[in-house]
Amino acid sequence: MKEEKSSLIFAMALQCAPLFLKIKPAELFCVSSDCQKEIRNFLIGTEVSVVLLGGKKTGQVFLLYQKENFKRMLKESKRIKLLKQMGYPKKGFRDQLMYLKERFQQYCAREGEFPHEIGIFLGYPVEDVQGFMKNHGKDYLYCGYWKVYSNVERAKKMFDMYDRAKRIMYFIASERITERG
Repeated sequence: MKEEKSSLIFAMALQCAPLFLKIKPAELFCVSSDCQKEIRNFLIGTEVSVVLLGGKKTGQVFLLYQKENFKRMLKESKRIKLLKQMGYPKKGFRDQLMYLKERFQQYCAREGEFPHEIGIFLGYPVEDVQGFMKNHGKDYLYCGYWKVYSNVERAKKMFDMYDRAKRIMYFIASERITERG
């Protein structure tokens, strides 16, 4: 059980490194449904909040976010405009999160399409989210952590920062596991 918990924490540290290092406002983390307690316990005392979006018995999708950065990002006029066009509440990040959760659960229940606007919540450039939805994921200029439809150089710089964050977090997490092991 201890090894499973260490593996879970290690996986979360790596996957969510840009979030934990405050480079990215939010991140998705997918794990089996019985890990919810461990995730919440791990995040106690951090600046990271979590909401369970949904999933199936075999796995759940969590949205982890840096509350202040996340709220600030969702106040950007381009993000508000796109979310409003998709039926989201204009203000109130909690209401917007609950609407995203509802749309995600509809998708999981096969009662709706995947909410591609989730990229807005993950901090992707609005132009890239719009490009993805308009082009149905095709005809992108570059592909990394997301499909890029606008500013390739900006995206490459972000991807490089994410990669560096993961290397840093790998080193930190490896050291901690070694110290405890």
